Amino acid sequence: MQQKHYSSKFEVKIQSWGRKLKLVVKTWTLERTVKKMSLETDQTEIRYLGFNARFVAFLIDSTAASILMLPFLSRLMDDVELSNYELSDQSQRMELLERMTTQLTIDLVFMGTIFVLFWVYKNATPGKMLFKSVIVDAKTLSAPSTIQNIIRYLAYFVSFSVLGLGFIWIAFDKRKQGWHDKLAGTVVIIGKPAPVRAQPYGETDRND
Repeated sequence: MQQKHYSSKFEVKIQSWGRKLKLVVKTWTLERTVKKMSLETDQTEIRYLGFNARFVAFLIDSTAASILMLPFLSRLMDDVELSNYELSDQSQRMELLERMTTQLTIDLVFMGTIFVLFWVYKNATPGKMLFKSVIVDAKTLSAPSTIQNIIRYLAYFVSFSVLGLGFIWIAFDKRKQGWHDKLAGTVVIIGKPAPVRAQPYGETDRND
């Protein structure tokens, strides 16, 4: 009699565990379905900023940054004038080359600082703001990290290196990414960054 009682109790527990397991499986399946539907909806709603608009934005940003840097750079170092150098003299040529290299480096550092600060705090430069667009992480569609923004600026030089092919690539890429975007893991979209970085948007990237 006692053995039957224990056996019946064990069967009840097995049935209870079975119901709980079915509930867990159903919940997991439902979550996966909702997540997949959400991803498909997000994919159709994303609008990437195209090549023409980004080229105009870059011209605006470069011009604005140059004007902003001018007072600081003029105080930091004098303008390089070729008339002050005897180009037939090798030492003079080397001095001129060093001055020009130093000035170019300072220009790029200043411009990079301006760009990265705008990317970090506004997710866009003024030119991109005119097109109501922002730079976001390619997988999560949320704001990129500071490291990503720095890599993105440094990767500009990669995009420039082969006759600007890295920028021209934007016109033909499915997600309108230049080489600098691909290296930094970013995209430029029309709209606002997603509030949560943990969005598993990366699943759709594998099909790109």
